[in-house]
Amino acid sequence: MKIAAFNIIDCVEKNDISYFENSIEFFKNKGFNVIVPENKIENNTQELIEKDFERIINRNPFIALPTFCKKDELNFIKKVNWKKINKSKIIFCGNSFITPFLNAILKFTSNEVLYGPNFISNFNLESKDKTYVSLIKKISIKKDIEEIELNNPKFFGKKIIKGNLIGGEITSFLKMYKTDYISKVTKKDILLIDGIFENKEEVKKIIFILKRYKILNKVKAILICQSIIDNQEMMEIFLSEMEKIKHANIVVGIKGMMSDEINILKLNKQILINFKEFKVLQM
Repeated sequence: MKIAAFNIIDCVEKNDISYFENSIEFFKNKGFNVIVPENKIENNTQELIEKDFERIINRNPFIALPTFCKKDELNFIKKVNWKKINKSKIIFCGNSFITPFLNAILKFTSNEVLYGPNFISNFNLESKDKTYVSLIKKISIKKDIEEIELNNPKFFGKKIIKGNLIGGEITSFLKMYKTDYISKVTKKDILLIDGIFENKEEVKKIIFILKRYKILNKVKAILICQSIIDNQEMMEIFLSEMEKIKHANIVVGIKGMMSDEINILKLNKQILINFKEFKVLQM
């Protein structure tokens, strides 16, 4: 089986190269043929990044994960050959600021997309073997229903809600939301909110944009990652604002980009939230 690591940024810090090599060795030891970027260190032009990505697509790996991604790096998705990706049927997986790219794949292709581990960061943690097992199960075993394991969950709702999962790292998602690269939220959707929130002003800004774009009034429910739980003040701000939405159904406790063990979720697939039994299920 082939796995690919791809770049979307112009450089990888030299002190991160050892982590990159560790991930390559990890997957080789698991029996994978590992396809890696040729332009993995520094001073890469956008043209080189695009050319290298196309080379990786032509190798047709089973699954592709990003190496590193950084905030406000969004030029990459404007040059992607969506028809070639769609023809390849590659499964794409990642988290953090790769979110706009993942959602763009959903809009322009029929490829399967996972909000889950990145190639380097998640496979240099002590939990890498468990993450690996979860990833392999997700891409190879076709279960009808799978319960999502949450971290210290909090449920705010009374019904059984079923909807289509969208979202990810929320700041990059919202930055691209008004472009043609991300599908607009509908009343059938459940929104995943992940991210790093440094202060309450940042949380209030995110909520303000969610309201201005009329996203909160449309989504059937909201899944919030555990990074919010870690700061009680920020969580209370989130919840107080959400309470103003009449149909707010919220679950806090998804293991996201700041967790040692990340939940692997299929984007653009059905999520069922059972508020009576305090469960989140992926269909």
